[in-house]
Amino acid sequence: MSRFRVLVVVGVIATVVTLLVGQKAGEAPDCATGSVLELEVARTEEKATELIGSCDEAGLDVLRDALRADNLAFVPLYIASVALWSVLAAKDLRWSSERRQQLVLAAAVAIAVAGAFDLVENHYLGKVVDAAGASGDIGLATAASVAKWVLVLYAVPVSVIAMVRCVKVAVRPA
Repeated sequence: MSRFRVLVVVGVIATVVTLLVGQKAGEAPDCATGSVLELEVARTEEKATELIGSCDEAGLDVLRDALRADNLAFVPLYIASVALWSVLAAKDLRWSSERRQQLVLAAAVAIAVAGAFDLVENHYLGKVVDAAGASGDIGLATAASVAKWVLVLYAVPVSVIAMVRCVKVAVRPA
């Protein structure tokens, strides 16, 4: 099996694992009135408190565990899988122009920077969760979240296109 095909198989496995881990990282307790995404962009203490303020310590622990799963597993996995697809496609596939190839490769850089913003966001969200929403750190968490999402909304669609193209080439008969 060629190096390219092996990397495609590794990429598919990494992508599936990333999606499975993402479910744990996005877990919200029943006591929360909104999703983790809503908390990420809550902007104000009032909104954050509305989203998680009714949670007891067990509910807050669910949120803490989700943040831990995000930091330790989901962020590294999504960086690795998106970057793998972007680099593999940019380096091993033909593109209609060098500019397109560079844009695909740029997705790997964008996702790494997005991951850094995600970790900053999670740091401040941890403080917000510890305060059951009543923390001014929600503004910093939201700012980091917005920066992350701008980059993710570029990198992920590019990597999906890269993944599809790589899989099509890998399954094509030699």
